[in-house]
Amino acid sequence: MRFAHSLCTDGPFFLHFAGGLFAVGDQEWLITAQSSSPALSASLSRIGLYEIPPLGPLLRTRDNATTDARKSERCDNFYASVCAPVHEMPFRQHFKSYAGRADNAISVYDVANRHIDNELFTFLETYEHSKGSDFHRSQIARKMLMFHNKCIDERTRAKQAGLSIEMLIKRLKTMRSDGFSTTDMMIEMFPQIPFLFLQKWIDKHIAVQINFGIFYNVWPLPNWDEDVRALLKDLLKAVVDDAKEHIGDENAEPMPEWFSALGTDEQQMKQHIDTLIEMEKQMHEDDQSIEENNIDTIELSLGELRSDFPNGFAVDWQKLFNAIVPDRNFTASSTVLLVAQKMNGRTERQTPLDVMAEYMRNFGPKNDTINKWEQYVEWLLILQHAALSDNKIFHRIFRRHPRSANAMMSALLVNKYFFERHDDEQYIRDGTSEERRVAQIRHNCLEQLKHFFPEYVDRMFALGLNDAIEEEAKTVLDNVKMAFAEVLDQTEWLRNETDKAKAKEKLAKMSNFIGKAPAIGNPKDPEDADLARIDERYSPYYQFDDSIPYVEIVRSLMRQWRIVDLANPAQFYGMGVHEVNGYNIYHWNSMQVTGGMLRPPFIASNQSLAQNFGSVGFIIGHELGHSFDSYGYEYNADGVKDEKWWSKASKNSFVKRKKCFVDQYSAYKMTFEGNGLSVNGTHTVFENIADNVGIRASFAALKARLAKLSTNKRRREEKKAQEQMQIEEEKLSNEQLFFLSYAYSWCGRTTRERMAKYVKRDPHAPREVRVNLALANFPEFASAFGCASGTPMNPEKRCTLWGKQSAESGAEQKKKKRSRS
Repeated sequence: MRFAHSLCTDGPFFLHFAGGLFAVGDQEWLITAQSSSPALSASLSRIGLYEIPPLGPLLRTRDNATTDARKSERCDNFYASVCAPVHEMPFRQHFKSYAGRADNAISVYDVANRHIDNELFTFLETYEHSKGSDFHRSQIARKMLMFHNKCIDERTRAKQAGLSIEMLIKRLKTMRSDGFSTTDMMIEMFPQIPFLFLQKWIDKHIAVQINFGIFYNVWPLPNWDEDVRALLKDLLKAVVDDAKEHIGDENAEPMPEWFSALGTDEQQMKQHIDTLIEMEKQMHEDDQSIEENNIDTIELSLGELRSDFPNGFAVDWQKLFNAIVPDRNFTASSTVLLVAQKMNGRTERQTPLDVMAEYMRNFGPKNDTINKWEQYVEWLLILQHAALSDNKIFHRIFRRHPRSANAMMSALLVNKYFFERHDDEQYIRDGTSEERRVAQIRHNCLEQLKHFFPEYVDRMFALGLNDAIEEEAKTVLDNVKMAFAEVLDQTEWLRNETDKAKAKEKLAKMSNFIGKAPAIGNPKDPEDADLARIDERYSPYYQFDDSIPYVEIVRSLMRQWRIVDLANPAQFYGMGVHEVNGYNIYHWNSMQVTGGMLRPPFIASNQSLAQNFGSVGFIIGHELGHSFDSYGYEYNADGVKDEKWWSKASKNSFVKRKKCFVDQYSAYKMTFEGNGLSVNGTHTVFENIADNVGIRASFAALKARLAKLSTNKRRREEKKAQEQMQIEEEKLSNEQLFFLSYAYSWCGRTTRERMAKYVKRDPHAPREVRVNLALANFPEFASAFGCASGTPMNPEKRCTLWGKQSAESGAEQKKKKRSRS
């Protein structure tokens, strides 16, 4: 069941950043991190971010040709005409991943995210002394700063390293003790319960979903036997050696013999590694067989859940849920949702309990032989300890096996908490190894705060939001929403007036906000009462102080943060205000555009209306459009999925027009990052529908806004845009500037290898496809740039769902005329 969609993916495609310097013409575009802390200034002075230059210089690097040549390219591939220079930037050779592969991924969104990080760094350095911060009014805000200081304090962490290994040994011994049940194991492992992932569902239920293993999402690869086995063997030896080094006095937790043997007995070591790899291979096969869009939800009471499993395993669900979410008072009649998915070519959808039973049957103890299930859980604990430990031996091991290590970090839920994420060196520009290491720690400590203290980080970020820009963004939102209503009115196939009225009612009732989320209150108001409400949410769970070792605080927060989320079923925080994104929640008929979007090139006071509507205006239109995409159209104005909401004739017309998008996007062949690749039109259709209606609504909103201006003011808007975007060679209209701004906001680059993975998994079409097809389907684009009929950007056949049916190109009209004669 899908309930929310965002503007762009949160996966590696948009979140892989590059750091350094590049030249455009005779200019170098670089943003250098600024620090108000003298202690950090020296190490940060040489750390920079790639910056994508203004549109004018970008276009000038593409060609020195005539306006006619540029016009021709725009009508062939508009994305390429604007963004190709980004693919040709001279990235420095020393920015390589640890795998030795150049990883030159960057986008406009990446750059915006990095600027936001720098702003948050500055806030943190002045947080304790700032009169406007929450530090003086909130116990949890003070805990956040204390945790952050621990995170960046390497010396103190190193002194407390022994406590962490003692805790690991204690956990391992407890797991093998008599009377320790399957339920106890699941409670101990939360939130990393094998095969079960718990999350708060949008309708206030807790949903139980399939949660596979450590390496499943990237394997099998040719280096199963080589790289993964070497990593696991090195880690086992290092963990045992770490324990021997720190556990020497009589008061320490003694090591069990079986654990000590793991570091020296080659046979035991091999058997443990074989178990993990055997289970992971099976998990990979099962994961790859899942049909992403073929899912269902089953509501059951805890008393109805299967409790007995093969090989003597049993689960007390009431005990489990009350331990994980102590404030919900679960009884046998309390209900949860099981998310069932089609997998392994089976005719029936599989629930997480079906999967768990199968693995317990295949990997549990048989005839008093090895309990592979038990060994697998031990691996989770050992690997988590290695990932979170401050022991530099572990860090060196991870560097020797980068791809295996990064896959492991991701699935262990520690990639956001680990000091030195080993794909992140490209965040650094250059400088000494010590400067790069300090910057890595600083960056990753910030990532931890974003995850564990989201409202507090967002309140900190919101202090820097420009009130005037936020108000203008709200005006743009109102303009686009009004234009969207006109788009619905112009939809000719929606002939049933009752259905059309329902669609317009849904739009009118949609809750929407841009900038600060209501959930964080108003951090600029010293009397803001929302801070106490947020504190009340976290205070019962975030129980730690300065005496607890950093690694144990991280382990606790990984657990407590999930408990906070599950314990508050009515609260849905959504995306962080600091993020550069937007989302739509079908069940609530609600959309948000985040505060991170309120910056250039998306919106700014010195940008023209054409730029602002082409960037943030489109984003707003896209998120509004999700309420009327191939999932959203099934939900009524109250967010209830209702099969009878529309008439059968209207639904049939919708499905017919949806197919046009499926076929069109599937047929498109990419020319840049994914040269020759194509997207799955079925998998991406709901995002593509949102793109197509979003560009129509934002363009109509711009036209309506410009119509209220005098002729002289409209010309001043055009001049303002050309000056700000540094376009000098040709005179461009507001309409042309709108489309250029839209394409520019999507500029970026990545590798073909990464793109090949992206098109298989991500529900968003790649940037090139999103830009070109949404504009090719919109006749106003071809009109603005004078594209001849039959060119790629003025095709013979267009797809239209919402809005006035697109006129056919001249070539298509002639073709039909010939067929009739």
